[in-house]
Amino acid sequence: AWETAELLEPYAEWAGLASVFLLKGFGRGLVPLPTGHGARGRYARLAPG
Repeated sequence: AWETAELLEPYAEWAGLASVFLLKGFGRGLVPLPTGHGARGRYARLAPG
C-alpha cells in the first residue's frame, strides 16, 4: 500500500531492515497508529492488550 511505501521511503536501501523493526515494534504495541486507522481493527489481535 502507498502508506507503507511512504513510511519506508526515508530509509532507501535500508527499507527492508526498517520494516522488520517496525513490524516487531507494532507487534509489541510500540508503534502507535492514528485513531480510526483501518489496520488497527484488523490487526488489533496481534498487538498486546
